[in-house]
Amino acid sequence: MKFAVALLCDAATVREGLLHLLGGAVTRIWRTGLPAALNVDLALVIALEEDQLDLPHQVDLTIANEYGVVGQAMGAFQATRPPKLEPDEALLVPSVLSLRHVATNVYGRHTIDVSLDGGAVETKLAFWVLDQAEMSLPPLA
Repeated sequence: MKFAVALLCDAATVREGLLHLLGGAVTRIWRTGLPAALNVDLALVIALEEDQLDLPHQVDLTIANEYGVVGQAMGAFQATRPPKLEPDEALLVPSVLSLRHVATNVYGRHTIDVSLDGGAVETKLAFWVLDQAEMSLPPLA
């Protein structure tokens, strides 16, 4: 079991086993003041091997900055065996964890550590919360 995809997105949903993304691969979150909600979703695709099907699984994440933990979230899922799984085929399971209401009190680098079934951190994402007043736009042509 491993993460095939882990992306911060403006919005993400799962419908009929398909992952739908809006504004994927977010690394900068611009905010006009603090504290501020992150207002993003974490889109995941988890690759399950045959022996991991039909079992409950857990996804844990911790969001932190240089001062400590900002928030934590947990999700659970269980994937049922499809009618036919080819030899050496992994089943891809899409999932979305909402981080919309997680708030931060500081600008700067933040990290998200994600683990599966209580194990070691499987993937780590970095993003920056930045002051919108510092956002520079390219000149109009």
